[in-house]
Amino acid sequence: MVKLFVLVAVCSLVYGVDYKWETEPDFSASQEVYTKAFMISCGKVPPVLLGLSDSAEVEKWVVDFFPAMFEDFLSQQDHLKWINATIDDKPVGCLIIDLAEYPKELYFSELAVHPDYQRQGIGSGLIETVIREFPDAEKYTAITRKVYLDAIKFWHAVRFEDSSYMHPGYDPELYRGFERILK
Repeated sequence: MVKLFVLVAVCSLVYGVDYKWETEPDFSASQEVYTKAFMISCGKVPPVLLGLSDSAEVEKWVVDFFPAMFEDFLSQQDHLKWINATIDDKPVGCLIIDLAEYPKELYFSELAVHPDYQRQGIGSGLIETVIREFPDAEKYTAITRKVYLDAIKFWHAVRFEDSSYMHPGYDPELYRGFERILK
């Protein structure tokens, strides 16, 4: 835990990263982060494995998903929380968490880091900031598509273990669950 806390502190000092809770995130800036991050992830996967026919359909799928996700966040702020990683007040990463089952569980719903800022500890910093803010969770959970190998490596790097966890409404044939238990 100390090692990751130091990483967050180093990101804040060296890269000038600030972690800010948002109730009204900037739609355009957040959409850019999300879309560019997910286009990189999706671009590493043959479209057919995403149930799509070609790269143009993948791009449309990614772009079309963000507005619905953003509206869900705005309409469910009783249990959804949004945190941005910013540099010079510009969002470079974002994370939505779901507290519907807190303190039994805290679910990491959506995580994206702009490709220009990946592999600099920003995603880890978002995760660790949330864990510090919500230390009473019995477990922290996440899922990702099984074909997103970089995401799977990321969850392992931030000390999440493979688990049978599956968020309601997601197909375990397509998604892989992760959890981290601190207590």
